[in-house]
Amino acid sequence: CVTMDAKRASNLLFIVGETKNELGGSHYYKINGQLGANVPKVDLEAAPRIAKKISEAIEKELVVSCHDCSEGGVAVALAEMAFAGGLGIEADLRGLPKSKDCSRVDTQLFSESNPRYIVEVEPENYDAFARLMLNLPFGQIGKVTAENTLTIKAKDGKKVIEQDLDSLKQAWQRYMTREFAEVRYCSYLFQVCSAR
Repeated sequence: CVTMDAKRASNLLFIVGETKNELGGSHYYKINGQLGANVPKVDLEAAPRIAKKISEAIEKELVVSCHDCSEGGVAVALAEMAFAGGLGIEADLRGLPKSKDCSRVDTQLFSESNPRYIVEVEPENYDAFARLMLNLPFGQIGKVTAENTLTIKAKDGKKVIEQDLDSLKQAWQRYMTREFAEVRYCSYLFQVCSAR
């Protein structure tokens, strides 16, 4: 059974699926008092192809952890993987497959486009995984580390999020006891990002 928690330092992180300018109705817009018009749309052609390839990669034991990016986007998914596994993550948005209209950093961090999955792959399985994902939007976005930190860099290589896992987990647990937990947690990550 593949779970979402990061498994081992030095493992590689990939995202499968395209990030689009689809913040409408997102947790990010909710915390900013907006509704937005660009709501996530299911790509009826890509979704089954991506799901099939992710399933195949799991069956071939090429993937050691996997997490969807639906609620809160890439930033929230990476944070959840990191603190659930007790391992750090270094991510770089320059590896993110994205549409042409997805140039803003906040869109790349918090868009809830689907289908998208972050997968953890052992370095020795890099080639086999990459071959399996051919003809799909995918890119390497980072690696798992032994550090106690989530670090996310933007398109210019500048760190936009750098936060210790203990703070992330405490915020998650604090917000899990309330209504709209994902929204409030997304707000916390946005505040961390805005402070940089």
